[in-house]
Amino acid sequence: VLVRYLREDNKLHSVNLQHAHVADGQSHTVIVRLSGLRGDMLSVELYVDCKQTDSSVGLPELSEIPLAEVESIEVRTGQKAYQRMQGFVESMKLILGGSMSRVGALSECPFQGDESIHSAVTSVLASILGEQAKALVTQLTLFNQVLTDLREDIRDQVKEMSLIRNTIMECQVCGFHEHRSRCNPNPCFSGVDCMETYEYPGYRCGPCPPGLEGNGTHCADIDECAHANPCFPGSKCINTAPGFRCEPCPRGYRGNTVSGVGADYARASKQLCTDIDECNDGNNGGCDPNSICTNTLPPEPACYGPCKSGFVGNQTSGCIPQKSCSTPTSNPCDINGFCMFERNGEISCACNVGWAGNGNVCGPDTDLDGYPDEPLPCIDNNKHCKQDNCRLTPNSGQEDADNDGIGDQCDDDADGDGIKNVEVATLGRRDNSYPVSFGDACDNCPNVPNNDQRDTDSNGEGDACDNDIDGDGIPNMLDNCPKVPNPLQTDRDEDGVGDACDSCPEMSNPTQGAGTRCWVPGLWCCSDPVLAPSDGDGHQDTKDNCAEIPNSSQLDSDNDGLGDDCDNDDDNDGIPDYVAPGP
Repeated sequence: VLVRYLREDNKLHSVNLQHAHVADGQSHTVIVRLSGLRGDMLSVELYVDCKQTDSSVGLPELSEIPLAEVESIEVRTGQKAYQRMQGFVESMKLILGGSMSRVGALSECPFQGDESIHSAVTSVLASILGEQAKALVTQLTLFNQVLTDLREDIRDQVKEMSLIRNTIMECQVCGFHEHRSRCNPNPCFSGVDCMETYEYPGYRCGPCPPGLEGNGTHCADIDECAHANPCFPGSKCINTAPGFRCEPCPRGYRGNTVSGVGADYARASKQLCTDIDECNDGNNGGCDPNSICTNTLPPEPACYGPCKSGFVGNQTSGCIPQKSCSTPTSNPCDINGFCMFERNGEISCACNVGWAGNGNVCGPDTDLDGYPDEPLPCIDNNKHCKQDNCRLTPNSGQEDADNDGIGDQCDDDADGDGIKNVEVATLGRRDNSYPVSFGDACDNCPNVPNNDQRDTDSNGEGDACDNDIDGDGIPNMLDNCPKVPNPLQTDRDEDGVGDACDSCPEMSNPTQGAGTRCWVPGLWCCSDPVLAPSDGDGHQDTKDNCAEIPNSSQLDSDNDGLGDDCDNDDDNDGIPDYVAPGP
C-alpha cells in the first residue's frame, strides 16, 4: 500500500506499507490509520482484516491546509498506468477522530476487547428483558448473518463480473491492449514529479523547482533581478539561474551581500546598505584637519566646508591658525617681539631692540646687529634666525671672506691665509707698491694710495683710481654727481649739481655748503655732511633709515625711506601715528 501526502515544505512524500497480502482473489477489509497529525510524531498504520500488518513512525509533518482550501480536499485511490484494477473498492469511509474500537464497529471489524463489551451488553439486556429478549436477540443475530452472507455472495458476483470484464478488455484478440505508463519516460521538467491521472493527457506534473516558473512540463528561470529588484541601488544584481546574487554594497556604504532563490524570497530579503560617515574615520574624511568635513552621499565626503573657528584658509591651501594681535592666544609673535598690522590687513612680527629673529621667534642680540647670539628654530629659514658670526661686534652684513664661521669684523685672519690682518706679508720686505695697509694682491688701487679701499660701483676698482666712480657711464670730470649713479644728469636748479646728489634740487646751491638749510615749500633741505653719531644698531649711518634711533630690523612699512621707529606716519595714510584711530 503506497500512501502519498504533501510535507511541510510542499514536497511530495511517499510511505510504502508492506505485507498487505490482498492480491488473493478474496475480499478484505483494509484500514489505514494516521495518528499524531497535530504533534511531531506522525505515524501510519496498516490493518488488513482487522490485523496490523505494517506501520511507519516519525514521518515528516503534513503541510498545513489553508482554511480557504478545506472544502476542496479530495481523497483518491488509484494505481499506476491505465491497466484495469484486478478488483474493486466496494466502499470507502473517512473517519476523523475516535478510537480503534469505533473504527472497528463501523467497519465490522471488532478489535480485541469488543467481544467482551458485546457480551456485557447482552448480559445486561438479558437481565432486563428476560427470556423474551433472548429469543429476539437470537433472531436478530440470525438475520444479520443472513444479510452478511447475502452481501458476500453479491460481492463475489461483482468480483467475478469485474474479472470477466477485465479479461475481455485485456484480450489481444478482441483488440484491447494494456496502456503504457504516461510518466515513463517522464514528460515533466527535470526534477519535477509526474503523477498519472484519468484526465487528459493522463498525467500531471508537480510544481517547478524553486527559482523556476511554469506548468511543470515547461519551467523557465525566474529573473528575480527584474521581478523583485532585490539589490541596493548601485549594487549589480546577477541572475544566477536559478536564483540571484547581489554584489557588495557600493563604495561609501556598508551592508550585507544577499543571494537566494525565488521572487518571493527576493522581495522579502532585499539588500540593505547604509552610508559610511567618512568624516568620522579619524582622518576628518581626508579633508584638512582644521576644516569642517561634510558627510555627503558616497563615494566621497565633501571637502568644501570652511575652516574651523580660529583658523583661516581653505581646503586647497589648508587651514592655518588665525593670527591676530588682539589676544594673546592668537598673537603669533614671540614674547620678546611685537605684532604689527600691515596695510593689506595681514599682520607681521618683529623682535624688540636687543633681540633678533623673524619676529615669531626671537633670541638675544648682544651687539644689536640684527642677528641672534644663538641659532633659532625658525620654520621659514629666515636669515635673521642664523647665529651671529660676530656675537660682540656689530656686522649686519655677516661678511666671512674665508667661510670659517667667524665674521670678518671679529676674525684675526679674515682671508684665512694664515697671516694676521695686522701683519705684513713678508717680514723685512714691502709687498705693496705704495705705503698703504693693503698688499697689492688685495689692493683695489695698487698704484694709488687708498687706505679706505672705497669702491662705490663695486667694480673691483677703487674710487681713487676709477675714472667712473659711480659706474653710470659718465666720466667723473663730466659727471654732475660723480659718486651717485645718474645717467640722465638731471639738474632742475641748474646749479651744476645733479638732482641725484643735490641737497636742494629745486634751489640753486652750487657749493652745497655745510650746515646750509634751504627752505623749499613743504621741505627743509639739510646738507650737513657730518655723519650722525652711530646708534649702535649695526647699520652704517649712511645706510641707516633711522640713523639716530636703534632699529636693527630696518622696518619701513610705507617704503618712504624712513624707518617705522622714526616715522611719524609709518603707514603713509596722512594721519600721524599718535592720533587715536576712530571716526
